[in-house]
Amino acid sequence: MKKWKRMSALSLALVMLLCGCGSSSTEEEKTSDETQTNEVEQEETQEYPYDYASADFFSIANCWNYAPVATISGVLKDGNGYKLEAVDGFTTMQGGCTDGTYAYLLLEKKNTSFLPSGEGISQCMLFKVDMTTWEIVGQSQPLAVDHGNGLTYNPNTNQLIVAHCKNLTSHVSFIDPNTLAVTGSKDIGRNIYAITYSHTRNLYVAGIKGSANYIVLDENFSQVGQDYEGIENGLSYQSLYCDDDYIYITYTGDYQAIMCYDWDGYFCGVLKVDSMVENEAMFQSGDDYYMTFYTGSGGTVYKLKFDKNLLY
Repeated sequence: MKKWKRMSALSLALVMLLCGCGSSSTEEEKTSDETQTNEVEQEETQEYPYDYASADFFSIANCWNYAPVATISGVLKDGNGYKLEAVDGFTTMQGGCTDGTYAYLLLEKKNTSFLPSGEGISQCMLFKVDMTTWEIVGQSQPLAVDHGNGLTYNPNTNQLIVAHCKNLTSHVSFIDPNTLAVTGSKDIGRNIYAITYSHTRNLYVAGIKGSANYIVLDENFSQVGQDYEGIENGLSYQSLYCDDDYIYITYTGDYQAIMCYDWDGYFCGVLKVDSMVENEAMFQSGDDYYMTFYTGSGGTVYKLKFDKNLLY
């Protein structure tokens, strides 16, 4: 575990002093430093008394009371979240992402057709939203992307990639961000529920359907390395996102949560999202993170703020 990240500057200074790495000081100064260090450590212990980057954390009674919190705030000038209204029976917020200028948001319409088994098939409608004005600048025709649970943008190919999640669970489809039309699809050979892309690494990350596990894929959607084992937390997985440092898997249930992993597959901590509404997607524009939520009819978009220094 990379627990050094939580060491305060004052604690680090004391360690250097005790190791003989710093300059000499009087006994009074040492005592003062030790007292202040103990106070800092006690504050940290009171706030996070358990290791929230351990699988054992989720066996602790009321564990969610001891997890770091990710807060949400509005994106509009009036301080509210952006509300995407339902259209023509497309009511359920699903995948979402951004290209840095526009947000792309999927609304699902369930049971638009049925398989011979009687299982319903969904379609989605894609909305292109200007993130400066939060006005809709584009709206697709109904798209045959099933549940549309995961959506990401690849600037190298200028494509939106959507994970079907339901029915064609091993398929991803490609959408032109200008026309908002499906241009093709691919069977990646693994059943997944969501997908995200790292421009810096030129890699995709996909969540394995039915588990907490995930895989990394190259630009051609071939698996790189092993399956990575995720930590079970008692909630239901929703979607995932990645940045240069971490892979974030979002969960819903009695709590909204984000499980954080580094690119080597190590569990780096859990964040409790300060909302009781079901989350649907997470994405980033510049230094700002966003999270979308299903609000019964349509969905909302909020900014998401958390302290990455608390992750191991």
